[in-house]
Amino acid sequence: MAAGQRPGGKGSAAAFRPRDRGLHPGRPVPTVDTETALADRLHRSALAYLARFGGHRAALAAVLSRRARTYGPALPDAVRAGVVVVVVERCAAAGLVDDQAWADARARRLLGRGKPSTAIRDDLASRGLPAAVIDRAMAGLSEVTADDPDLTAAHAFAKRRRLGPYRRDPAADPDHDLAVFARAGFSYRVAKTVVDDKAGADRTADPDPAARTGGSAATARRAECRRRG
Repeated sequence: MAAGQRPGGKGSAAAFRPRDRGLHPGRPVPTVDTETALADRLHRSALAYLARFGGHRAALAAVLSRRARTYGPALPDAVRAGVVVVVVERCAAAGLVDDQAWADARARRLLGRGKPSTAIRDDLASRGLPAAVIDRAMAGLSEVTADDPDLTAAHAFAKRRRLGPYRRDPAADPDHDLAVFARAGFSYRVAKTVVDDKAGADRTADPDPAARTGGSAATARRAECRRRG
């Protein structure tokens, strides 16, 4: 080592070890060379991830796949993939990750933000959730709203964007409001109903305040992850 050069500094062997910048930026990550060791490392990583972020199977699998490449670079791809599947299933069996609970909470949260049903369905599909899970989450929206879910979402959208009954200027052009609704993905029927609803400003647009934080079930799962970790 050159005089004055710090261990692990530029040019040293430690500087070229695999790193997981998502976990410890700038810190070398020790690697493993057996399937059992990788499974143990990924299980601990999964508990830490779920305690902090929660999530669903596809999201957890994506995170663990990236970390498997960092932790076990010498292991075959098929071995790493198999370990990821085992760890995800272990977490699911323990109730630490639940696709349906996550999808239900996500759908309600987006509804409260003023997203129409088509946008909510597209959002859930883009996250790799199974079609059956998405269908149940969409059906569940009708159970938490007094109106058609799209009407509830449209009122939330109108309130946020100051449209229809929420306009600061009552004399504003309603056609402009209808165009904004259309660009957001709402049907003409729903948009027209909200724009013409003079009593709409008295409604509560948030269908499920608890869903903003993922609900009590998600909170309990995160506490269990922290306890096990």
